[in-house]
Amino acid sequence: MFLRKDSAIYHIKFPNLDGKTVQESTGTKNEAKAKAMLKAKVARVTVGEYVAPKVQNITVNDIVEFSLGLAKSRCNRNVHKDRGLWEKLLKPAFGHLPALALIDGVKLLAYKNAMLAQGRDTDTVSRHFSILRCAYNRSKKRLSGQRPDWKELFSPDTENPEHQKMIPDDVYPKLAMEAAKVGT
Repeated sequence: MFLRKDSAIYHIKFPNLDGKTVQESTGTKNEAKAKAMLKAKVARVTVGEYVAPKVQNITVNDIVEFSLGLAKSRCNRNVHKDRGLWEKLLKPAFGHLPALALIDGVKLLAYKNAMLAQGRDTDTVSRHFSILRCAYNRSKKRLSGQRPDWKELFSPDTENPEHQKMIPDDVYPKLAMEAAKVGT
């Protein structure tokens, strides 16, 4: 931790999550405010919530466009469908947000609830979220290693009728035996 005054504005130095020294301008001439900023930054690093200033400027649109470009270069067969979903539904809802807004999941839950209220099934909403999850995972290094809790948002809904088995467990062995007699 270091506080330095250059040309009437204070600058701070502190170690980030990787142990590398980060230097930032506080933008203030007030020493007390600069010390408070330094203290807050160090506290965020110790808790594991530090976000580099460059990372704060990356939007969801940036990471999804990067991900879709990468998928296209790898000849992913779903890239056109994903691009359509992104442009039509996801971009208006998430495109303007900073990428780190996906971490807390508040906007994602609101989107999920809105889609379910429109009558969409959970599989469709999960497909929408998989585009965001894939984009986020492909951009993890650019986003300083912060990870959202995807498990809470993307777990299969067991109450959903689409996830019920078509053949009950007790009927399956009998059906398999009869099918084996006939053959393929």
